[in-house]
Amino acid sequence: MEQSINKNSFKSLIRQYTLWFCVFAFFTVIIFFLIDKKSMYTLTDGVSQQFAYFVYAGKWIRTLFGNIF
Repeated sequence: MEQSINKNSFKSLIRQYTLWFCVFAFFTVIIFFLIDKKSMYTLTDGVSQQFAYFVYAGKWIRTLFGNIF
């Protein structure tokens, strides 16, 4: 016998999952960042790598469009 989930119970399940995910994310990740004064991106890890990529991609896009037009 196959169980079917109606729309109301599915919405309730998604709502509960989202609530519990937010609670666990807060207590595991957010508290860690607040107590230790950490951030997702640091100057050496995220910003410098992203900046170099965007500079290179910008040069590549300008060269690409320069060759097309």
